[in-house]
Amino acid sequence: MKARAFLKALPMAGGTPRCSCLISRSLWHSPTEPFAKILPGRYRYFGGTAAAAAAAASRTQTKNTEEASRHRINNVWDVEDLEKLRRVISHFSQDKGILSKCLGSGVTPEVFKIAWAQFENLVQSSPRSVLGQEVLREMNTLLQSKRRLRRADYEPAAQILFQPFMDYCATKHSKRIQYQRKLLQASNFLRPPDWYPYARLMRRKIIFHGGPTNSGKTYRALQRLRQADPARGGGLYCGPLRLLALEVYQELNRDGVYCSLLTGQDKRIVPGATHASCTIELCDVGRAWDVAVIDEIQLLASAERGSAWTRALLGLQAREVHVCGGLEAAPLVEQLCADTGDSFALASYDRFTPLEIEGRALGSYDKVEPGDAIVAFSRADIYSIKAEIEANTPHRCCVVYGALPSEARAAQAALFNDPASPFDVLVASDAVGLGLNLNIRRVIFHTVYKWNGKAGVATVEPTLVKQIGGRAGRRSSEYAQGRVTCLQEEDMEYLRWAMGVPLKPLTAAGLFPSVEQVQAFAEAMPPTAKLNTLLEKFMELSQVGGRYFLCGYDQLRAAAAYLRPLPLRPQDLFKYCLAPCSTRDAAQMRNLYTFAQGHALGQPAPLNVLLPTAPPRTLQEVQELCSKHAALDLYLWLANHFPRHYAELKVVEAQKAHAIRLLRAALEGGAAFEQGGYDHREMSARVRARALAPANRGPGAVALGQHLPSAVPSSGSLSGAGVSTQLGNGNSSRRGKAEEEELATVVFVPEPGLDPEDELLLSDGEEDDSDVELLVDCSSKVEDGK
Repeated sequence: MKARAFLKALPMAGGTPRCSCLISRSLWHSPTEPFAKILPGRYRYFGGTAAAAAAAASRTQTKNTEEASRHRINNVWDVEDLEKLRRVISHFSQDKGILSKCLGSGVTPEVFKIAWAQFENLVQSSPRSVLGQEVLREMNTLLQSKRRLRRADYEPAAQILFQPFMDYCATKHSKRIQYQRKLLQASNFLRPPDWYPYARLMRRKIIFHGGPTNSGKTYRALQRLRQADPARGGGLYCGPLRLLALEVYQELNRDGVYCSLLTGQDKRIVPGATHASCTIELCDVGRAWDVAVIDEIQLLASAERGSAWTRALLGLQAREVHVCGGLEAAPLVEQLCADTGDSFALASYDRFTPLEIEGRALGSYDKVEPGDAIVAFSRADIYSIKAEIEANTPHRCCVVYGALPSEARAAQAALFNDPASPFDVLVASDAVGLGLNLNIRRVIFHTVYKWNGKAGVATVEPTLVKQIGGRAGRRSSEYAQGRVTCLQEEDMEYLRWAMGVPLKPLTAAGLFPSVEQVQAFAEAMPPTAKLNTLLEKFMELSQVGGRYFLCGYDQLRAAAAYLRPLPLRPQDLFKYCLAPCSTRDAAQMRNLYTFAQGHALGQPAPLNVLLPTAPPRTLQEVQELCSKHAALDLYLWLANHFPRHYAELKVVEAQKAHAIRLLRAALEGGAAFEQGGYDHREMSARVRARALAPANRGPGAVALGQHLPSAVPSSGSLSGAGVSTQLGNGNSSRRGKAEEEELATVVFVPEPGLDPEDELLLSDGEEDDSDVELLVDCSSKVEDGK
């Protein structure tokens, strides 16, 4: 009432009543309080019209609201607001997305734990000094916008705290964050195409030749390779195996196209050569080519060697890059071309000759015929099957498997292909799937189980089944049609399913660090860090893009731990760890250590490989001779990287030739290799029984019969791949499309009661003739591995 009387007493001007506006001077006053509670002494009077007074009152109300909000936040957080803030803080420390952002910014889990505890206490005790006025205002708006915060509301609230927390970490833990950021930069795999700037400056044409085996895709690419213009750099062939590289090298030179050969152990430089043939790991991305061919491109998704194909595809400086392989790799290659800005063209091919799945299993090796190839996945099984066939039939058998030297494999393949040779049956491992042109009429799978390292026993993947089965009836052979079957009837259903199931498109390409990347990472690490520790840290911090993955490094890490005591430079030790040496072979690892020890002492590497004078008579002697040959290969490989320390090249070449002569004499002389009573039937029965027993399967494993659809694919479902089936019993039923497309690999754990040596017997000691390089560096070439 006093205020109203005070207003009425105001003077008039020009006939217009003058109004007043009362503006609060206090910071605690709320404009929503009743006007009657206002004391005249706390206000100032302003003259003006009624509209001006209303506008001034509105501005006063807004100002008082902001002042009151800041006053409450900075000084007197009420109980409800403090509880909301605690919830936001709790969510921040548990949000995986925020933790990932912190790690990507250089805040390790150890630093985060310490810094967050300090930051949390400061925020709750003095929010204004830690967060700042703007952050407090934004936080207050969020806290007051909803009466009750739900879990979905915590994330935006927690994001508000991210930058203040990073600023705090940069102030209090700057050295550790800078150190971590150096490591993250050295292990960054987010943009692999940027590693090859010269290739990015080119407008390359990527031509994908896709199709099943025996479709002529590689032949078409090689025809274009022959036409490569020497003035523009000539041509380059990149193959998965030394045997393939050697075959292309010989073909081109025979046709008058001068070509050099480059593999990990063998370099044949032809004067005036315009072309080169190499294993994929040795492809030169540092020079320009007119035409390049990358064979078996689907292997870019391999967990062991995929990085070599990725490097070649992204880095080759060629106007035309022809890639050959299965159509399952086409979508991934097209996506990578979109990332690099290269054009992509697809040429698909059908199989030249039909491939038929027989209606019944073979049943017994007494029924083998000339041109048959039996595929087993154990070295012991291969020699046991060979002995049985040669004892019970008039046929002679050649053998091919990964641990056999490539020269011996090529000699065995030549014997099998020669019509005048008495060797008319082949017993081989899955190494037969690549690198050899063989005159095969029928492929017989001894089993559909394959030793899978730590995982135990697994069914053979459909990709491998198709690759091996497709070797039958090739266009270059004397057989117009290929056939595929199994030894046991129980495996026929899986064979039909695996041959007919569509392969899923590949989704990611392999990557692996180069010597330069590892060296940059090592420089950021403490100087006392060992290589195995460095590799583990590198893999832990590596950041990989969505279309890529990091290849496995178990063998590399094992070799690094074995060579740890030697005082070698990190880059030299890294090359030794990539050498073609199986960590499962104790003799090879001893040789590797001896060679590296001589290097570390600054002395010539000692060549302590003693070869026998007579051919081996037992399987154990064969394995020892192959291991010694691998040591000689290792010496040659190391000589290409450290020529100053490995000078006895002529002696090594002579010893290699002698080892091959002994192996050929043993394999071609009809010797029955003793295996201490080993029987492939007994071992196969044990493996099958243990694999299918529910008590002995690994977590999540299922029996083969449970995993497969109840029916076999029809002839129509296989016609696209040139495959037909003969159904022996006619029992078939329709199955859903989803079941047909399911790609199954059943993994089992061997029974605990298996003898310790049985694990090795289940494996063929596979060491193919590839130059398995995990490097992205053409100067550091690599592993003769699996």
